[in-house]
Amino acid sequence: MSLHTSDRRRVAVSRLMPVCVFSVLSLLAAACSSSAPQPGSNAAGAQTGRPKATTSPPQSSDSTPATDVDTPQIVHGAPVAKEDGEAVSEKPVAIEGAPAASAPPIGETKPEEPDDEPRVVTGEVVLESDGTAVAGARVLLRSNKLVETTTDDSGRFRVSGASSDWFWMWAEKANLVSPRQLLKRRPASATAAEGFPTVRLMLSPGRELKITVNSSVTREPLAGAVARLGYPDQASAKTGHDGIAVLPGLRFDKYEVWVEAAGHARARDEFDLSGPGDVPTPRFSLGAGGTVRGIVKEESGKLLGGTHIIFFTEGVPYGYHGETSLTDEKGEFFDRHLPLNTTTVISVDLKDYLPVRKQLTLADPQREQQIEIVLDRRPPGGSIAGVVTGSDDKPLAGATVANFGKQHDEKRATTTDKNGRFILHDLFTGQAGVELFVTAHGLAPAHERIEPGPANAPPQVKISLAAGHKIRGRVENKSGQLLEGASVSAQSPRFPWQYTPYVRTDADGKFEFDSLPEGVAFRVSAEDYSDHDNLVLTLDGDQPVVVVLQATGVVRGTIVDAASGKAVTRFRILKGIDFGNQAHFDPRSEAIQSTDGSFTIKKLEIGKTYSLRVEADGYLRTIEPNVPARELELAEPVRISLAKRDRSKLATLAGKVVDHSEKPLAHIQVRLIVSSIAPQNGNANPFNWGLIESGQLEQKSFVDQYLVTVTDEKGEFKFDDLVPERYLQIAYWGNKAPKGRWLALDQTEPGTSQSTTITAPGPSS
Repeated sequence: MSLHTSDRRRVAVSRLMPVCVFSVLSLLAAACSSSAPQPGSNAAGAQTGRPKATTSPPQSSDSTPATDVDTPQIVHGAPVAKEDGEAVSEKPVAIEGAPAASAPPIGETKPEEPDDEPRVVTGEVVLESDGTAVAGARVLLRSNKLVETTTDDSGRFRVSGASSDWFWMWAEKANLVSPRQLLKRRPASATAAEGFPTVRLMLSPGRELKITVNSSVTREPLAGAVARLGYPDQASAKTGHDGIAVLPGLRFDKYEVWVEAAGHARARDEFDLSGPGDVPTPRFSLGAGGTVRGIVKEESGKLLGGTHIIFFTEGVPYGYHGETSLTDEKGEFFDRHLPLNTTTVISVDLKDYLPVRKQLTLADPQREQQIEIVLDRRPPGGSIAGVVTGSDDKPLAGATVANFGKQHDEKRATTTDKNGRFILHDLFTGQAGVELFVTAHGLAPAHERIEPGPANAPPQVKISLAAGHKIRGRVENKSGQLLEGASVSAQSPRFPWQYTPYVRTDADGKFEFDSLPEGVAFRVSAEDYSDHDNLVLTLDGDQPVVVVLQATGVVRGTIVDAASGKAVTRFRILKGIDFGNQAHFDPRSEAIQSTDGSFTIKKLEIGKTYSLRVEADGYLRTIEPNVPARELELAEPVRISLAKRDRSKLATLAGKVVDHSEKPLAHIQVRLIVSSIAPQNGNANPFNWGLIESGQLEQKSFVDQYLVTVTDEKGEFKFDDLVPERYLQIAYWGNKAPKGRWLALDQTEPGTSQSTTITAPGPSS
């Protein structure tokens, strides 16, 4: 019996919120770096990290598309915590039954003037049409947890005890919804106190997303499937007997949707509701899925609750939490929606323990697996003591002395006493050994590599801080408009990856730093503008420096049927960066439904050219190379034609994998690569094993299909619907088969069926 195969698509699953972790490639082949640094971190630091909720607000610009070793590493999910005041349990936004306004209030709701307390959020909710105050509207704030309240009779709200420096924030009532805002705590300045600005949320009629879910196993509608919006929304709905779920009250915004159903693997897609055109009517076809149940404990048998569990599925450039992002008090976790016939790596991390990565593959004969994972404690890290002096060589009180490890939350920190002295215990080993990072206001930071010793007799060090450099500046656009809220970060090799100083510009576009080392560069970014990276600015000058940001570019176009010239109304677009005559596509696609076939891709870098990969049901995949990104008013529309897929011309390949004695090999991983360029022997690009095993090869412009299966009990496999006039190659591996390739050096002919027997080399080969 041949196993079902399909053209592998990217799947990402969100539970609660993003965190940075290892990518699939780093787990299976080599370490990858994060696609976009966040304030307080950098790309080097993203190479490692225990899954942890981010503590900095999202950057206001898009990440750079992934390359072979630069893959998006976003994992969605985090435990729910209690807000000061009432606790909020994690639950979907109400979309059925009681109206949204019936949600219980969190904290106090008072009709009073804005509060300048740093941890208080105040505001009002009104109708966009006429400014009328809306009573009983549900107000939601989300960072790493969800906080909600309702407006009073005057449409006012107040949330106290906010535990984050930033939130996504919006309001809703019935089918009315406000645009989502990114609310950031303002630092104290000459004109304003520290705290959150007053918020005004305007409600207008929302949009409705109708989702159809089918089973690729039974080819029937799936009743009871759950469609869930991604971070930060988390609204959900179940499908009925017709396989349809409806999510109402949505903003004019982009959404991620995850779909799960019993006995099936989860699926994900993205939908853009921000345009004025028709709302997409997405369809999901879920493949067969299986279940993993596990337990995490110490060697002594102690069960370890609170352990972070993250899954990495081969070919998916994201990690994701399953149904339990943390182990319970019995050390147990589970996920019932893993794909079959696909390698999954489980990342297991707990503070003060050494991380573990465990690999498994679920298949038809064994759709459920029980696993046990044992964690070892991290050995003690040693101690250090010493004194910090200032630029005058006198002891410096109040300096911060910190030690960082390789994980996001591995930190030891203290401040010096009145004599400039400090002591730190149980230190972490970082990327360059055991290091101390020392900062103080007005002085340049210092870092020292040290050798720790025993806690009862720690080695003594002396660290001197030099005078810091200052800078004042402002950020504006090319028209001279001052840009409030732009992010300005100072970057230097002297900063550990967990720490990058950054500020946001005030209402006059101004920013300043006063404690910088020599040789810093700056990164400046703002919403709807291109980032300025590695910017060298004059330090210690008498006049403010001026940073001018350019608006981001767009690509516009129309998708049409090649034969009739009529618009194709539903399609997906992946954008890629051109590398010579090739391109690497960002797997984050845009699903578009447009009555006239038009599209606009925003937030691109002006002056760069992009390749667009367009896919639509019933059509052959098409790539449009070298499309320039320009300002909106200057962007010339590109016309992209799609050719209908003629099933009579599609090819088939069947085969069998045997060992050197011709015994069939079951459960061997098989990857079929259908490409426009001839396959090559060896491990050289463009078909290297790192790309094959991670699934990133599917993102290359010269790969038309990247198909995944495993051999059945007879060692057999089969691939249908292959694009004709292309080159074929098979990569395979397994417990009884070392890595190997099968190459077809001639192009396939339309409508042909081929078969082959692959003999895996023996142990001594």
